[in-house]
Amino acid sequence: MTVPANLVAPLLSQGVVINLAVGASTDDYDLHAAALSAGWDGSSAVTLTCTVDVGIYIGSTSTATPGFKVGAAFPSGSLLHLINNGFIVGAGGAGGKGIFNGLFGSSAGTPGSPGGVALDSSDFVLTITNNSTIG
Repeated sequence: MTVPANLVAPLLSQGVVINLAVGASTDDYDLHAAALSAGWDGSSAVTLTCTVDVGIYIGSTSTATPGFKVGAAFPSGSLLHLINNGFIVGAGGAGGKGIFNGLFGSSAGTPGSPGGVALDSSDFVLTITNNSTIG
């Protein structure tokens, strides 16, 4: 296959290419940390694709922590892409208190608390191909 001339320079300027596969369920996934663990130097522009395999759950251990996060800013010129074939979810919130009506009195119910964020890409632009569930 021949690559058109107008695509060669952009492809060569992307620096490091990393393909990550999430093949086991995990919590609190940090894309930046995963790229560093895969050998990225943290300063070169990177073209990074992260694929979450079918049936894999990425969850969160706390409503304060997203299930999947970009984690930190990437260098200018980097391209990040997420292909989700699994389930990316935030932690569920605490349940509310039910209504009590008893022989010696009653109490009103109270609402539960909100759940956490499933995916946080606020640190850097992330393109997403979602083939399953994020939420």
